[in-house]
Amino acid sequence: MFNSLRVIDNLTPEYVGIKRAEMEIASIAKITFDNLHTFSTEVLDDGFSVNWQDSSKLKQDRHIMLTKLALSNEELMPEEIHELWLENKIADGWQFDFNHNRETKTTAHMVAFPDLPSDIKAKTFLFLAQIEVLRNFLD
Repeated sequence: MFNSLRVIDNLTPEYVGIKRAEMEIASIAKITFDNLHTFSTEVLDDGFSVNWQDSSKLKQDRHIMLTKLALSNEELMPEEIHELWLENKIADGWQFDFNHNRETKTTAHMVAFPDLPSDIKAKTFLFLAQIEVLRNFLD
């Protein structure tokens, strides 16, 4: 069962072991990434998500760039975030298929944002909600 307090607890600066005034974008990226991982594994039970520590440097760098973009643009829409995700997947050679497969680089999520399942859309909304809260931690 999903432990919503675990996600809320992760929104505190103590989660990454730093003081509020010292929180940096990379730390916010890590927090949002790991919270999305928790949501994916405990709510969606998708089995495909990895945590920050186990993710590739490329994936971490892309999430840091997305976090910077979201922190600097309060008007960023979920559709725009999904478009960025799609662009990265296409650049990495991914294609649409109804089955997710890392080896063949296929996923059913390579569709327009309105056509995504609601649980996948929820990940984007969760990311934006976290950004809204954590934006207040930046000086």
